[in-house]
Amino acid sequence: MLVELQIVPVGAGSHVADAIAKAVDVIRKSGLPYQLTPSGTAVEGSWDEVMPVIKRAHTMTRSSHSHVITTLRIEDDSQAKSQIVENVEHVTGALSHGAGGASSEEKVQEASEESFPASDPPGYGGVG
Repeated sequence: MLVELQIVPVGAGSHVADAIAKAVDVIRKSGLPYQLTPSGTAVEGSWDEVMPVIKRAHTMTRSSHSHVITTLRIEDDSQAKSQIVENVEHVTGALSHGAGGASSEEKVQEASEESFPASDPPGYGGVG
């Protein structure tokens, strides 16, 4: 099972790195496979392994903030193994084998070379 969670201390302002670091440290110390992302953390394990860890991370954040929102997304595939790695590898493999045309590196290069008004980003068809 793969769980993506986001813990947000409400009212803490825009600088929440210390609170998030403490929650991620709880996850790290659990020994479960995890991946920190720019907007959350993915944790892999069984229901009985993952849920207590999430509860501890939420409780850690709640101990120093009066209002916390924790959001979970669960992917529960009984046939999957190492989803935390394989899910990303499947997509990057498809990109490198030509899915969607140019490689991801080429697309980044092309996008950085384009000039467009901020109101009309690439791929936007516009209205009217």
